[in-house]
Amino acid sequence: MRTSSYHPTQTSGREFVPPIPRASKGRIMRRSVRRFFGGIGAALRIIFSGRPLLVVCLLLLLPFTGWLLSDRLFAPASSTSSGAQVGARLPEPPVAQQYVTAVQKGDADAVWNTFSATEKAQRIARGEDKTMLSRVLQLEQQAKMTYTAFHYVGSYPEPSGSVAAYYFYVGDTGSGQQTRNLPLLFAVDAHGMIVEVSDSLYDAALAQLKGGP
Repeated sequence: MRTSSYHPTQTSGREFVPPIPRASKGRIMRRSVRRFFGGIGAALRIIFSGRPLLVVCLLLLLPFTGWLLSDRLFAPASSTSSGAQVGARLPEPPVAQQYVTAVQKGDADAVWNTFSATEKAQRIARGEDKTMLSRVLQLEQQAKMTYTAFHYVGSYPEPSGSVAAYYFYVGDTGSGQQTRNLPLLFAVDAHGMIVEVSDSLYDAALAQLKGGP
């Protein structure tokens, strides 16, 4: 009985080597995913081993985080179509320019005429009648505490009540490196008269006349 031995076929004088089997992409992906989650599980076991309090905190934190995400994702969008529009830019009221021009000139009568009857009554009740207004403007002129420029910023419509809209301005005082920007606020009624004004220069001069800080 003869036995024959296997001799690999030689091609061009080189020994034939069978090709190495290649793993499919799906197998590589599954293997990578298993290793990834296996590593996470091992890390979690190391972190939380012997730390029951930390585990409890994590379990309490998970539903809270889920609630926050659901509140962010599914909360209804806020509607700004109803009511007044914040930051609307209405046309400038002429009374605001009249007020600042009169303040720059130190004209107490012209400033007083920009106020509504209600504002005049309230000022008189506070001891800030036209005579006090004249003294305030004189002090501003003497101390050169006047507005050198006047910038309209925006407005807030208020169709209900005694105020029709609020108007926001920035006034420049001083010159050069001594220039300062001060806010001004005018509350104007439906008749275009000032029912309330916030003027930093006026407040400072009034406080000085009354012996305040």
